[in-house]
Amino acid sequence: MNEGDLLGQRVGHFRIVDLLGAGGMGAVYVGFDEQLQRKVAMKALQQGRFDDESKARFLREARVLSQLKHPHICQIYELLAGPDQDFLVLELIDGRNLTEAIAARPDPALKMRIARQLAEVLVVTHAKGIIHRDLKPANVMVTPEGDVKVLDFGLARGATVANEFVTMTEMAGAPIVPAESSDGAVTRLGVIMGTLSHMSPEQARGEPVSAASDMFTYGLILQELFTRKSAHVPGLAPDIQLARAQAGASVPVADLDADLSALINRLKNPAAAVRPTALDTVEWLNRIEAKPQVRRRRMLAYGAAALLALVAVGMSYQTWRISVEAQRANRETQSAKEVSEFLVKVFEVSDPGQSRGETVTARELLDRAARDIQGRLTDQPLVKARLELTLAQVYESLGLYEPARALAESSVELRRKNLPAIDPAVAEGLRHLGNILFVSGQLDSAAALLRSAAAMQEQTLGPESPALAATLNDEAVVYRNLGKIAEAEAMYLRARKIYGIAPPSNEADIAEVDGDLAYLYYLNARYSEAEPLLRRAVAGFEKALGPNDPRLAVVLSQLGGVFRDQGKPALAEPLFFRSIGIQERVLGPNHPYLALRLDGLGRIYTDEGKYAEAETQLKHAIVILEKGANQAWLAQSLLNLALVYRDEGKNVQAQPLALRARAIIEKVRGPESVDAAATLVLLAELYQRQGRSDQAGPLLTRALAIYEKPASLEAYPRSVQVKALDLAGRTEEARTKAEALRALGFGRGDFLQLCKKLGMKTVS
Repeated sequence: MNEGDLLGQRVGHFRIVDLLGAGGMGAVYVGFDEQLQRKVAMKALQQGRFDDESKARFLREARVLSQLKHPHICQIYELLAGPDQDFLVLELIDGRNLTEAIAARPDPALKMRIARQLAEVLVVTHAKGIIHRDLKPANVMVTPEGDVKVLDFGLARGATVANEFVTMTEMAGAPIVPAESSDGAVTRLGVIMGTLSHMSPEQARGEPVSAASDMFTYGLILQELFTRKSAHVPGLAPDIQLARAQAGASVPVADLDADLSALINRLKNPAAAVRPTALDTVEWLNRIEAKPQVRRRRMLAYGAAALLALVAVGMSYQTWRISVEAQRANRETQSAKEVSEFLVKVFEVSDPGQSRGETVTARELLDRAARDIQGRLTDQPLVKARLELTLAQVYESLGLYEPARALAESSVELRRKNLPAIDPAVAEGLRHLGNILFVSGQLDSAAALLRSAAAMQEQTLGPESPALAATLNDEAVVYRNLGKIAEAEAMYLRARKIYGIAPPSNEADIAEVDGDLAYLYYLNARYSEAEPLLRRAVAGFEKALGPNDPRLAVVLSQLGGVFRDQGKPALAEPLFFRSIGIQERVLGPNHPYLALRLDGLGRIYTDEGKYAEAETQLKHAIVILEKGANQAWLAQSLLNLALVYRDEGKNVQAQPLALRARAIIEKVRGPESVDAAATLVLLAELYQRQGRSDQAGPLLTRALAIYEKPASLEAYPRSVQVKALDLAGRTEEARTKAEALRALGFGRGDFLQLCKKLGMKTVS
């Protein structure tokens, strides 16, 4: 039957009045609904002409559309089954497809409207577990009013029960057989379905697809929308197109706003884990659209939040004081007034009349607040202490540890002078100061302060206080970094037990203990204990804090470390990409926590022998850490870069890095620490490679003496000890210790190479 033969016929209460078009899957007609007196689109599939997969696609589109009710998704009205043909009765959309809309040169406002509405569709579909898989300009309509309508969910997939859809983890296994579609794009490659010019690399490779696959395609569409040029090189042969699609290759973005270019580049990243979600993308577009005002709004939001917090603290504090000292009510009123005036003074600089239209950053507001607080509230020391501690925490979160320490010390001093010695507020100040000293690399001082804070909290708040649990967890982190593994584990377990008795108000606190305890297990090659705890921590942070919190980024990288140290880089790398994306997006490009994640990714690349990529990541980390206060983290990245050069045979380049790392470690960790021993072993190896064994020998002797002291060595230091024994010619001892470590599942790349040298099998 020809497509035109149906014109004028009735199907149920629909009369077919026109032919819209015909394609590989069938024809689309204009129908008239005689019951509701409206025009509709009728998508036909003729029985007997198509295979089971085509029929399944037709039915799947009906089912998907029936679940999606959104103003920017083409609506389904009915599914009509007949002896000769089946019809999808759909909303008839007046407009043109996105390719035609782009050719008409839409203005910037309409481009942004289209981009945002299309992203909002993906938010809805992905929230329902549905992946479009064939997003392209031809499947996006733009109405005369400038509204988007997304079509053709025939390839959509989801993860639902009762076989509603094929699972999202389906894999393509058939041979690749290119076939040209009407628009010149490869639409069926074996069982790889979609449009090659708008396909994610994982889809083109026949790998499992996810919501991130749609986001890659969306990035290609976004580039075409804003540049009016395809993101692909035109005129390439299908096999070359396929190879480029599988690699995620596309034309670089040019001549666009920097933030918009950054978004498109992130969406087009070949690594799925790095791509932003649809929800992230909508927020990103909103920020771009409102960029001239976004900084001021953000400052005002921060100011409002800080003001609310301060008012809440002030109200609680004042209520207590009035109840016991009514005669001082007037003084408290004056204090509240001074706090308000202080905040007004700080935020005055954001007033256009004051700033003369200049951009004011959050850092400038913070610095102004820190300066102004020094001369204010001298007659209200406890209110001043609260303000100083709040400012200290903000500085710490930005990685600015020196001003954070100064403010926290002043806050603690004020509280000690004006409160009982073991008051919970004093303990709170000591805890925050201890954490600031820890991230600054002052471990012994941090441990002492946290120990004092915990003792105060236990005495005043009781042994089952959630506040005590939080301090114990912080203390355990410090003890772990001091190499006191047993003490750290006991503190973690006690904190977790307290939360089991008296749960905290925020589920993220439990997730933090789970993540920190898991990290201790991971460092000691207790992978079977670490992995489930880290997965639980990831779920806890996502539930409590959402997908973009820095604490989530930490546990993602730790889970990646578990996989990396077991020799599973393919599982580790996406987790590090996601962690880096969160850290960079939330904390900015110069935060020391971002440097730690870059360092971890660099070690993955080193293990895989991808030395150029490793060097790039580690150098980036070093640039960031050069500006920070934690010199131990800088030494770690210097040492890891030296290991890259060692593996490349660039011993001369590696040596100054190792020497610098040694000097830093001996200063901040001590000359007898296992970290110092690691630098000695690397230097000894470099000297041996240069034929300078006379200089290597004393270094190895000193390093082995450190390792042989009674202490619980973590997995990586144990692997370095094996290296030292091998370099010293104590091969049998090296093999014995290596076998014990290998039995735990430790599989770092450099260690596996050493095992091979020792004549050991490296396959578990």
